[in-house]
Amino acid sequence: MPIEHLHPIAVHFPIVLIIALFAVDFVASLRGAEITGRTGPVATATMLIAVAAGIFAILAVILGDLAAEIAIGRGVAQTVADALETHEGFGTVTGWLIALWGAVRLFLWWKDKTIGARWIVWLVDLVLIALIITTAWFGGNLVFEYGVNVSTAM
Repeated sequence: MPIEHLHPIAVHFPIVLIIALFAVDFVASLRGAEITGRTGPVATATMLIAVAAGIFAILAVILGDLAAEIAIGRGVAQTVADALETHEGFGTVTGWLIALWGAVRLFLWWKDKTIGARWIVWLVDLVLIALIITTAWFGGNLVFEYGVNVSTAM
């Protein structure tokens, strides 16, 4: 399998994990469970989901950089290169923010600290979902509109 095809596979993991993280955070806290700290199995599960999302997000960023270099190396039109830069910019920021959120959740778990205002956790989760959907939209355009790393005619 060509290395540029690994990025589209890897990106699905942080997408699903961030959405799952919000769902678990939201439902568990509505049911009265603590979602941060080392307060029980739900808090541990949300920490693990956040850390996994962060790891896969960084993997997706690294593989995306490789895929972008391959696409540019093959020669793409300036409009495609501009679209690629937009996607790469969103992807890099989104990936690192997801990784940072995973690190924060790990730190809170490790130090057994809770965030009392659960709406802050929900808000961060929702911002990350919005960023990842925006990034995915630009990535989808690269594939479906321009055929980047899919077709040979660019």
